Amino acid sequence: MQMTIDLADEVTSQLNQSEIVTNAKRMVLPIHDLSQLRELTVSVVPRGVQVQSITRKLSQYDCQVDIGIQQKLTVPQDEIDTAVKDLSGLVQQIADYLQRQPLTDMPYAIWIKVENQPIYDPDHLANQRVFTSVLTLTYRITK
Repeated sequence: MQMTIDLADEVTSQLNQSEIVTNAKRMVLPIHDLSQLRELTVSVVPRGVQVQSITRKLSQYDCQVDIGIQQKLTVPQDEIDTAVKDLSGLVQQIADYLQRQPLTDMPYAIWIKVENQPIYDPDHLANQRVFTSVLTLTYRITK
């Protein structure tokens, strides 16, 4: 639904106004070449929506947006644990910021929850040396 795409645009804008991330992009297909991932890459992707009737005239929309945080690790093998811990800290900062920060242009979208699955993708890390973490945000819109 258009509402979820609009929400993803607003989350992207809000992230780019933070001091945490300044290069987030809303994408439909978050496909990146490994060379692009040398820099921290933050992709915001509309995920889905669940709609429930509240009254005859009002509905509740629980809209989900995924935020993918990726970076190719160029550190030596013995420093991967530290790099993953640092990037996981960044993921936590993003989650905390969005939880506490109302969306400027969508103040009616109420933050409900955040999920972090995977905390990091072990296959990406082992096979491509890419840190990949996904935050799924749920916002509630009533109209």
